[in-house]
Amino acid sequence: PIVLRTSEAAFPGAVDAAQIFQQNAAAAGIDVAAHRQHLLSAPLGQEAAVALAMAHNPRLRMAWSRLGVGAADVFEASRLHNPHLSISRMSGDEGVQRSLSLGLGLADLLLLPQRSRLARRDFEALRLEVAARAVDVARDTEAAWYRHVADEQAAALKAAIAEAAGASAELAERFHA
Repeated sequence: PIVLRTSEAAFPGAVDAAQIFQQNAAAAGIDVAAHRQHLLSAPLGQEAAVALAMAHNPRLRMAWSRLGVGAADVFEASRLHNPHLSISRMSGDEGVQRSLSLGLGLADLLLLPQRSRLARRDFEALRLEVAARAVDVARDTEAAWYRHVADEQAAALKAAIAEAAGASAELAERFHA
């Protein structure tokens, strides 16, 4: 079966949408197994935080969509433009003359390899840009996660110090009483 993993963290109503999709697929004879993921039901680990950030970062989503457009540009650049077809009919004293012509731009044909090579180079640059952006999102998310964990540990340490100071004060009060 096709496995569809979903979570309410993806977008509100994602689990319901997955169930509807599963029902429609079953009606069409396609076996789809929808599995609900509980990413936020437990403390968020580093890998889960990075996964959520990669899935929901709007700039990264925009970069992925630009990558799709870039792939379409590569495809278009590697194709010849449509040929031109013209049909004419002329009538006169000499009778009816018909002509049919099919034309293809010579410049288009000659420049096709260069155009294709430039489009592939632009796509490769775009692909590297998207990869760099994904690495930046992952790095920033990891750094934020580590800062958060460090802040939680510092708060727990301060609470323990305050508790120890209170116990120490209570003990000193007992000795001097």
